[in-house]
Order: sequence, then structure tokens, then C-alpha cells
Amino acid sequence: MEERVKYEGDCLVLYDVDGREIYWIDLNRCKDSAELLDWIFQINLKTWATPGMMKALLNSIEDACLRRFNNNAQGVYCPGGRGQSVNWRCDNGIKREVKGDRREILTA
Repeated sequence: MEERVKYEGDCLVLYDVDGREIYWIDLNRCKDSAELLDWIFQINLKTWATPGMMKALLNSIEDACLRRFNNNAQGVYCPGGRGQSVNWRCDNGIKREVKGDRREILTA
């Protein structure tokens, strides 16, 4: 089995080569591009964070953004190079709306 990262709920769960869960990232704590980048660098410093794991992590961030916001990670976190706030809590009466060139998360 290869190293992988799965998008589960509002978390990214990292698995080792044997399929054991080794780490998770609560995306609700990645409220802007600086916080997301902090997680990426924090994981990169782990002894088990191989190049394959890091690639899987980046691909999973992209997948999570596409699934939740119908937009890629760059479009969600920093469209046109401008950072913006991101709210992953899109359940329980919270809806997504597009306003201009950015996706807003608004309470219903």
C-alpha cells in the first residue's frame, strides 16, 4: 500500500505505507492560506513525511477544496494572489454562495 491522505468530513487523515492512521488535520483550523501553509510545513518536518506523503497531502488539499467549494485550493485560499478567509463549516444550515470572484460562506 502506498502512502496516502484521505479527505474525511472536515479532516485530512494521513496514513502510513501500512495503512495505519498517523496524523490528521482539522480543516476548520485552516482558516486562511497562512494557517494552511503552517500545517504543510509542520508535517514536512515529521520524520515520516516522505516526498510521496507530501504529494499525497497537496493532492488531498486540492481534492477537499474541489469537493467542498467546487474550486481548486488556490482559488479557495488565495485567488489572484490575494489571501482570504475560508470556512469549512458548511453543514447544519450554512450555505455556500458565490459573490463576485470569491466564494462566501454565509449563514442561512
